[in-house]
Amino acid sequence: MAVWAIGDIQGCYKSLRTLLEKIDFDVTRDKLWIAGDLVNRGEGSLETLEYLYSIKENVEIVLGNHDISLIAAYYGIKKSNPTIDPILESPEAKKLIDWLRGQQFLHVDYELGFCMAHAGISPEFDLGMAMM
Repeated sequence: MAVWAIGDIQGCYKSLRTLLEKIDFDVTRDKLWIAGDLVNRGEGSLETLEYLYSIKENVEIVLGNHDISLIAAYYGIKKSNPTIDPILESPEAKKLIDWLRGQQFLHVDYELGFCMAHAGISPEFDLGMAMM
């Protein structure tokens, strides 16, 4: 089993799939860690979320600022933009947003001895403080 960490997919679904093919990612044996910003700048934000949702048992995700903006747009707190409109207009929007809302801001794997955050952890924080 391999653990692959990827950050800032930014809705670039085709690039994500190309990368996973290049590293020979196998959903039946490998784990994927995503360090936030699943959506926004690329043209495949909906496809990115649908794919990651389809393999959710093998994925650890921490939310990034773009993911939080998507959730806020879904609830009408923030304006949408053309790259996330397909998600908001999708019949699967509620399911995908509910799934995103269940993701963490920090993932800790004690067995491997690693933690993952999107934008870092303040040097004043120890791991316990960061987890609060």
